[in-house]
Amino acid sequence: MAYDDSKDNVLDAESFPYSDTGQLNVSVISYAGGPPKLQIGPRTYYKDDELFHRKAGRLSRDELQWILGLVQGKWDNYFG
Repeated sequence: MAYDDSKDNVLDAESFPYSDTGQLNVSVISYAGGPPKLQIGPRTYYKDDELFHRKAGRLSRDELQWILGLVQGKWDNYFG
């Protein structure tokens, strides 16, 4: 069965600004009524007024601390 993006249910989403032009996106998503899962990424950024997406890749210490704070604050709501 192929992936169908219409079955994605975004339960929560946050963004961490990592530069003047971009952000790291973190979300909790349930697919087709399944269990919620944490998605780290993509990174989004603008270059010459055009939007680009890329993998989260390596995280800085600040990004990791921000993600850990989000997970600790929301864990019971989605995964507890």
